[in-house]
Amino acid sequence: LCTALGFSEAMHYSFLSQKELDDFDSRAETRSNRLAIPDPVSAEYGVMRDSLLPQLVSSLGRNSSHEESAMLFEIGKVFNKVSRTGQPDIPVERERIALGMLGPVGRESLRRRVAVTEEDAVLWLKGAIEELLARLHVGKVTFSSTSHPAFAAALKVTVNGKEIGVLGALSAKMRHPYRLTTQLAVCELELKPLLKRTDEVGKVSPVPQFPSVKRDIALSVSGDVTNESIVAAI
Repeated sequence: LCTALGFSEAMHYSFLSQKELDDFDSRAETRSNRLAIPDPVSAEYGVMRDSLLPQLVSSLGRNSSHEESAMLFEIGKVFNKVSRTGQPDIPVERERIALGMLGPVGRESLRRRVAVTEEDAVLWLKGAIEELLARLHVGKVTFSSTSHPAFAAALKVTVNGKEIGVLGALSAKMRHPYRLTTQLAVCELELKPLLKRTDEVGKVSPVPQFPSVKRDIALSVSGDVTNESIVAAI
């Protein structure tokens, strides 16, 4: 499905340096749950990754010197530890999917020179996520504003009332090491909730006698009004 949406698959090692993870997310609660390797071959591979995003961002950043735009995804395992009262911590692994877009991927060829804004990058990736989740029949999907140390603008992704991930446009500080002059948006989602209904057989209905009709609605609202509230009101 991801390749059908225009993404190319990336693959990375399951371990990387503490600095790479800290540069992306240095929050204390996140750092305390990481799994360090006791005797790593190198400091560059001293920690099991707890997110797919740092390496995906790195790959997209390196691609920027060769390509005007790029779209990558990765499906892989992340690792952390769970604390237990009075007992040793236990390691846990989970599968996630990460997707990223670099540059004017959502623009027609005649407008690709127009600067990409944070809003453009987030909305293009949000549209791809909505299409992917719709094809997987996951249920009700909602996006709400949130914060993340690596993002200038971020959205929390919720499926059927349960938070499954985050997407956002990378901050200028995170883009600086790769000398990026355009926007880079990435998303990471838990994989298990997305696959619950993949084996279900869809309902079959008779072919309609008349072609379907769709209508668009244009609204002018203040900036603090969310799409979710508009949909709920309608």
